[in-house]
Order: sequence, then C-alpha cells, then structure tokens
Amino acid sequence: MKRNRKWSSRSLAPAFLHNIFYGLIRLLGRPGAYCLLFFVVCFYTLLPGVSKRPAEYIQRRFGAQSSLSRVRHTFLLYWNFGKMLVDRAVLRILGDFKAVGSDADKGCLQELYAKHKRLILLTGHVGCWQMGFSYLGFLNAPKAVVMLMEHGNVDKHSFKWKMSGGAGQDRKNKVEEVTVINPAAELGGTIEMLTALRKNSVLCINGDRTMGESRHNVRVDFLRGKIELPITPFKIAATTETPVAIVFSNRSKAGEGIFRVAEVLHVPADIGKGEVRGAEAFIPFAQKFSAELERYCQENPYQFYNFYNMWD
Repeated sequence: MKRNRKWSSRSLAPAFLHNIFYGLIRLLGRPGAYCLLFFVVCFYTLLPGVSKRPAEYIQRRFGAQSSLSRVRHTFLLYWNFGKMLVDRAVLRILGDFKAVGSDADKGCLQELYAKHKRLILLTGHVGCWQMGFSYLGFLNAPKAVVMLMEHGNVDKHSFKWKMSGGAGQDRKNKVEEVTVINPAAELGGTIEMLTALRKNSVLCINGDRTMGESRHNVRVDFLRGKIELPITPFKIAATTETPVAIVFSNRSKAGEGIFRVAEVLHVPADIGKGEVRGAEAFIPFAQKFSAELERYCQENPYQFYNFYNMWD
C-alpha cells in the first residue's frame, strides 16, 4: 500500500514552551504572548532546519530572492503563523476572538444549508481557519471538523467557543461543541464523515494536504507547478449529494479574522460514470479549489501554512 505523506501536524515546540505561552495569556493577555513570540520566531527563522521548510513556497510565490529577502519572507511567514497560534490559544483560554464576514456570504451558507440540510466547507491551512470556523454560529446545525490528531502532538486546538453571529445576548454566551473526526482512523474517517452529513451536519475539511493512498489524490496546477490534492471531499459530496463551499479566513488584525466564501461547487452524483472515470473525474473540482487557494496566496502571501515542499 503506497502512502503519500510529507507533512506532520505535530508542533515543533515542546510542551513546556506551550505552557509558558498559556500562562502568559492568562496573566498578560494577548500582548504578553506576542512579546515572547517575537523572540521565538527569530530563533526559528535562524534555525537552519526550520528555516528551510517554507523555502519552496517562498521561491514560487515571490520568485528569485537574495539571502536577506528570503530571511525576511521566512520571518514574516512564521511571525504570522505564530500570531495565529497565539490567537487560537487566546480563544481557547479566554474566549476572545472576533470572526466577521459579509451578509452575502452569510446568506449564501444559510441558503445552501436550508436547501440541502447538510453542507461541506472545504478550506486549507491558511489564515485563521480554526477561529474562522467560530463564525458559523448563525448556522443552527451540528458541526464537525476533519483534523489529524497525531500521537505525541502537544498543541491544543480550539473547537469550543462562544458563538458569534447569533441573535441576542443569550445565544452569544452559549458554547458550541464541534465533533472532531480523525482521518487517521480506519478508512480515513470516511464513515464518520458520511455519518455526520447524514445527521445534517456542517462538515469542515482541509483540502490542501494529502494522506493515505495515492489513488485517492490527483495532480493539479498550483503556483507554477504541480501538487497532489485529495479527492475524498468531492467523492463524499457526490455520494451524499452535498454542496461544497470553498471557504477561507484571513487574520485581519489581533484577535480578528475575516471569513469569506470563495466558490460553491456541486459535484454530480453520477460523476465517474461517463467517459472520464476514477480519480481523474474529480480533477476539475480539485483544480478549482487549487485556483482559489492560489488566489488566496496572492492576496495573503504570509498566511499560507504548509511548511513543506508540496511540489516535490
């Protein structure tokens, strides 16, 4: 069985450093954690093994660069990534994060869910995707997120928050639980995903990283090269006749993110039964997601958090 996996979800930082940040957040809030973060990011930027991780993305996004420019881009990538992690911890510990979006996007998601009674949100490891998910309080539906939970990962994620976008003070003070589906489970968590949708859930999936067998991936264009993307989200959408909303969020300032709908896809239930069969039938949908992801990188170059060579 061939595996296609070049990335890890495990944090580089040891548990004690995480705990120092959590303590600073409780004592001094977000500003105190940002101060320590600056020195940590400087260290990682100058650490040879870590500084090389985003090198391929930097070269493809910004072109040929001098050594000093590459260091600058690396610092800004890790600086924005670090601030996102601090904001995520602040949300988990203090419940403080504001996710906003346009009325048009809100109406789009409400209409899709009202019509189909289930919805897939396809996003990527960009911006503030976990906190952006907190924007969905206006959708009165159970919610599930697909996220790898690797053994030994000390990073704590935020899938419990005060709901935003609701009507009235009572709703804003409620805490919403989100089901986490681990794709490392048997059959890649597919059964759990199908079950969630059949229970009228809003299912959030990251579509920019592959894992598992290569036959479940396709090659598409991205930033002047070819990468592999998973087709599982589109296969599940076809099986359950669920619309796919490509969504992204970008961190606009400290403690605030902007959630937006980039595109809506409808995958035919009979896909793969015509002249084009198998995984190749899903290439147009994966390519559309890749195109929207590339557009996001053009608009938010320092909020792309795949720190490995996706093109290798």
